[in-house]
Amino acid sequence: MKKIIFFSSNRADLAFIYNLFPLFEKNKGYRVKVILNDYSKIDLKFLKKDKIITFKNSKINTGKYNLIYHVGNLLKKYNKLLTKIKPDYIFIVGDRYESFAMSIVSNFLNIKIIHIAGGDVSKGSYDDEMRTFISKSAYLHFTTNIQSKQNLIKLVKDKSKIYNYGSPSLDYIKGIEKLDKQKLSRILDIEFNKYNLLITFHPETKNLRHTVNNLKILLEALSGLGASFNFFITGSNVDTFGQIFNRIIKDKVKKNKNFYFFSNLGTEKYIQLAENCEMIIGNSSSLIYEIPFMGLRSLLIGSRQDGRYMSKKIIKIKMNKQMIIRKIQSNIKKNKIKKDLKTYGNGSASIKIFKKVDELINE
Repeated sequence: MKKIIFFSSNRADLAFIYNLFPLFEKNKGYRVKVILNDYSKIDLKFLKKDKIITFKNSKINTGKYNLIYHVGNLLKKYNKLLTKIKPDYIFIVGDRYESFAMSIVSNFLNIKIIHIAGGDVSKGSYDDEMRTFISKSAYLHFTTNIQSKQNLIKLVKDKSKIYNYGSPSLDYIKGIEKLDKQKLSRILDIEFNKYNLLITFHPETKNLRHTVNNLKILLEALSGLGASFNFFITGSNVDTFGQIFNRIIKDKVKKNKNFYFFSNLGTEKYIQLAENCEMIIGNSSSLIYEIPFMGLRSLLIGSRQDGRYMSKKIIKIKMNKQMIIRKIQSNIKKNKIKKDLKTYGNGSASIKIFKKVDELINE
């Protein structure tokens, strides 16, 4: 019987493993656990409580020179945990620094890494370097798009271990129940307006000199749209200057009744809210993966996701107040776009990944 660990670094990773985890959990050939850095907003329909291992994380200082200390502490915690569990394989998603730390420990302990979403490019954040390290360390690779597969072919030695089945996050998105505005208003304690925007804007960690000012420019642009708009803004990741971002956004919400702030909606509520908004804007990877798949109109702003392989349906602009206003005004009344079932797959990746992993590690 093989021991497999699934690792989730933060809220964005969970959708990638929700449909995949039960496939292994139900198979008698595997003993599985999932390690969660963030236990909030978990969908327990997919992850059973007795299979979850969590950390008690103290408040993290996201100042420019502080996150490295947090990474150091994670290395110690992960080493202690994995030494106790002794897994044979570990699924690691993406490129977060928590995933980077877990991959370092897994390497030293000779635990084979199965990497999901390697080969991506995001020039506006530190994620690129960390993603490359994880990919170079991995035993198996499951990319989410054809361009990322081509990138990995140039990077890793064993090209026969690279597979592209699309993004497993879409499998989960496909099954989320749709809620109407009235029901969602009660659940989230919000009001909808004539026009509604969902905004997720994270720090551009390779552009720290200007990233706080860029957030302020975005908020000024939103204010310039007028009283017929409501703005639902989600909190920043644990990135450098993330706490500063959240503080600025909260201050804006206090002064404007048509601005709302959610520190963490969770994937399910995020998708349900997105379905009821006219546009989704910001610089989150969700605008790359999930939003075009759902057939929703999106506006990608700034440099954080530069280099990403993305749907042609995404509107991408530089950080400019007047340009943001014009693009929103010119697109807000348009109908939903046709769903993109090609760029990141059609929502059937999990079963394909399970079958391939099951085949390869039981050869």
